[in-house]
Amino acid sequence: MEALRAETSIAELCRKYSISQSQFYKWNKEFLEAGKKRLSGDITREATSDDVSELRKENQRLKEIVADLVVRYDIVKKTLNSLDSKQNSRNICNYQQVKNTKLYRL
Repeated sequence: MEALRAETSIAELCRKYSISQSQFYKWNKEFLEAGKKRLSGDITREATSDDVSELRKENQRLKEIVADLVVRYDIVKKTLNSLDSKQNSRNICNYQQVKNTKLYRL
């Protein structure tokens, strides 16, 4: 808006916001074209408060689903780790038994 009102030069604006002048002109063109479309009556439907409310509800529902899946994942992971550690304990015991077994050669 500063550039449209000619309050500061385009070069100064680009330096101020760390953007290239080509990027500024691209954004400016898109902004002006969108304004022309709105003035000519070519408008896209704005989200109504009902739409926003529905999206918020859906977002909350999806967050709850993700939270539930994370809890289930953690339970399965802990169960598998527990089973794995028990199996490793058995393997260690079996290794010690085999190690202590005397082998006789014939």
